[in-house]
Amino acid sequence: MLKVALAAYTGRVMYLRGLVAGAARIDLDGNPAGEVSARDTEYATVKLDEILAAREARKAAAVATKGAAQVAAPPAVTVLRLKKKPVLQLAAFRQQ
Repeated sequence: MLKVALAAYTGRVMYLRGLVAGAARIDLDGNPAGEVSARDTEYATVKLDEILAAREARKAAAVATKGAAQVAAPPAVTVLRLKKKPVLQLAAFRQQ
């Protein structure tokens, strides 16, 4: 369970952007725990590029799907069936 939680945290865009070579690593207690290596920075850059590219692809697909759905399906037309037009009959008023 801890592995899943840490993977979720360290896979976030915010965390990956913070991995700068030479920056201090912080342990779970908030204390310095070494430095970020150049290798870690390269990995973070690649991972971040993958995440952002996937987001852009999903966004483009959503726009394309929405556009295709609008083109494929014409807007729904609601047909209103009107009742006969009411007619004012004065005879009913004259009787009262």
